[in-house]
Amino acid sequence: MMFYAVFVQPESPGNIGSLARVMKNFDIEKLILVDPCEINEETYKFAVHAKDIVDSAIIVDTFEEALSLLDFAIGTTSVYGGKHSVYRISLTPEEMVKNITDEGNIGIVIGRESNGLKNEELLKCDLLVTIPTSRKYPVMNAAMAAGIIFYEIYKTGKKTKGKLSKLEKTLLIEDYNKIVDIVEKREYKNKIAKLIFNRVISRSFITSRESHTLKGVFRKVLKKLD
Repeated sequence: MMFYAVFVQPESPGNIGSLARVMKNFDIEKLILVDPCEINEETYKFAVHAKDIVDSAIIVDTFEEALSLLDFAIGTTSVYGGKHSVYRISLTPEEMVKNITDEGNIGIVIGRESNGLKNEELLKCDLLVTIPTSRKYPVMNAAMAAGIIFYEIYKTGKKTKGKLSKLEKTLLIEDYNKIVDIVEKREYKNKIAKLIFNRVISRSFITSRESHTLKGVFRKVLKKLD
């Protein structure tokens, strides 16, 4: 298991350095920068003793490229959807780490300093995390928010459970989606049903055995529907 910090279109060189510094505090060593601003002297000034993280950062042009390097992406958002918006249903950092998978590359995705992650980017994440803050001012500095999440990961000692691979998850969701395409023709309802199942599977971190059992049931349902 390897944790990555993914910073999407950082707008300030100093914030890249600040993120690298807090990564160093909690043993997160891999940084992916998506279409970043210039990395300059200010970046290294804020990084302090985490200059090696800046130097080894992976720089990609698109969010999709960053996701291709990950097995599991955890998006961060300051807007908690609750029951009113299934698109933004999220967990707290404490809830996130309870059953986090113990295999593959896991990315903590941090959005732009000015407006965070876009809705379409959040939809591409497997899971969303929101840090409970005052309603008077819920938006946190990127590095500060990342630090809270990294701390929750760090204090668990990364003793985690769950072994569903990316491929197994993809195949399970494909079978479910085939069923939805047959039984739900309304485009909006179809989309919501698929999104909710994806998020439920991501939040539960089911095991390979559980996935195999579900796939068996889905295959039987598909046979009956055919």
